[in-house]
Amino acid sequence: MKQIHKLTIGLVAMLVSSMAANAWHVAGRVACPDSTPFVNVTLSVSGNNNCDPGVFGPVTTQTDGDGKYQVDLPDPCDGTYTVSLVASSLPADAKFVNPASGSITFTIN
Repeated sequence: MKQIHKLTIGLVAMLVSSMAANAWHVAGRVACPDSTPFVNVTLSVSGNNNCDPGVFGPVTTQTDGDGKYQVDLPDPCDGTYTVSLVASSLPADAKFVNPASGSITFTIN
């Protein structure tokens, strides 16, 4: 049975980052415990923020050949966001390890 390693949506310690251009984004990697990437896995990002209209997403993206993904967030909009793996895009024998729910919620403020 395949397991998704720290769901590295372990969310790359939430690479919710503010770079030189102040571009907020969330990025991560979806992989097995042995670091084998999950390719073309779909993730959904949504949330509520302090900007007009106050709701973000859902926005979907897919992992690349290395299991990596990135979604741009509203800039600069403090808020609470959730990143979720779309279970139907995973192999049938895949199992969430961390987080066990397959999703993680974080706040930017």
